[in-house]
Amino acid sequence: MQFSLYVKQRSMDDTNAIPQPKDEKRTKPTKSFYAYQTASPDAYGLLKANARHNRKQPTRAEAVLWDELKGKRLGVRFRRQHVIGEYIADFVCLDCRLVVEVDGKYHDAAQQQENDQIRTQWLNANGFTVIRFVNEEVIGATEAVVKKIRDELTTKLNENRASKY
Repeated sequence: MQFSLYVKQRSMDDTNAIPQPKDEKRTKPTKSFYAYQTASPDAYGLLKANARHNRKQPTRAEAVLWDELKGKRLGVRFRRQHVIGEYIADFVCLDCRLVVEVDGKYHDAAQQQENDQIRTQWLNANGFTVIRFVNEEVIGATEAVVKKIRDELTTKLNENRASKY
């Protein structure tokens, strides 16, 4: 399954607007938005419900990290518990294609580590970089975690700038 990524211009009030003649000026404002779906259409309903539940009941580590990421505190917008494909990312910056995962104790189990590896490979294959932290690291060394995220963002932003030229 492949997901295409692109930005599309769309009228703010009507997605099926009739094209205007070229000599008339556009009177309705347009808005750039991401016109891609990061979710698998067949599983989206269930995944969205799970993501909503996770947002309402975050782990302590997720709540601590969200306080550091929300509101563009690092200069970019992060989403939390965002559906990508058949997965729910703890945090994602779509502009930089960076996924941040906060792992609890159950990620120590062999089967879960294998699942995490498959998930990371899928995200990488679809253009996302994944960085992982354990709960204790987020709670006990929040500043170090934020610095690692900031460093990765800087790298990604520099790559984006370099690829434009």
